[in-house]
Amino acid sequence: MKNLYASVIAFFAFTAMLFAQQTQEKQDQLQPTVTEQQVERDAQAAKLARQQKILDKEKAMREQAEKQKNEDNKRVTTGSINTVTKKASTKPGKQ
Repeated sequence: MKNLYASVIAFFAFTAMLFAQQTQEKQDQLQPTVTEQQVERDAQAAKLARQQKILDKEKAMREQAEKQKNEDNKRVTTGSINTVTKKASTKPGKQ
């Protein structure tokens, strides 16, 4: 009789340990819970990233405009040096 009780107790103990291990494995597979602080922090980080992206675009547009302006100035300067013309005299005897 003692053997029977010992076997039943060992069986239930082993079964309980297996059930606990399966439960723990299921909990380990679940993603961690997300807190409100984490959501707020992620939202703030996303907002900053969007602002930085907008600032980068504006900076690129300013640089592009500055580059275009510099090219235009170079063209005007180059064009005026190459096309030097003499003015005709306003006095009637010197034309």
